[in-house]
Amino acid sequence: MELLKAHESRDAEASRLQQALQRQEEADAAKLVELMRRQEAASAAAVEEAKAAIEAQLVERFREEQAAAAEAHSAQLQQLSAEHSTQLQQAAALLEAQAREKFETAVAHERVIGAGGARREAGVSLRPQAARARRRRAHTRPGAYCILDAELSDVIVFAAPRSTPAAARARPRATPFAQQHLKFHGPPNS
Repeated sequence: MELLKAHESRDAEASRLQQALQRQEEADAAKLVELMRRQEAASAAAVEEAKAAIEAQLVERFREEQAAAAEAHSAQLQQLSAEHSTQLQQAAALLEAQAREKFETAVAHERVIGAGGARREAGVSLRPQAARARRRRAHTRPGAYCILDAELSDVIVFAAPRSTPAAARARPRATPFAQQHLKFHGPPNS
């Protein structure tokens, strides 16, 4: 019996030790879970901080690229503006030269006309000059000739010959569409 009691007391001690060990394991497991939760929260915070830092770097890089692009665009715009102003100055100079040339031609033409009138008034015949002039067809109007004076080769005078056909002098006819329009609506402003 004593042996039985000793065996039972050993079993009771073993079960207490086993229960104490189980409680210790449960407490250790709870501590481990809490520690893992803390590590997970810390790592999540670190990940968020890293994301924020990367986003800030990306935003900064994007701003730098935008500033560089704006600066390049501004430089290109200034270059194009300078080229445009140069082209405008060249065009203005060309127009001024053309206007000056036309003015000088008109002045020379007026001198020729004035000299012709003075010669007529003095009784000088203009036939020798007309005989020395060369005639060629002009492209300005049908039936016109271009007279180039041998003495003043830069002055051009347009003259219609006396034998201009009546068809060239006649008023042009209206197109069939215009004729139909006149038929239905009458002449303009009526």
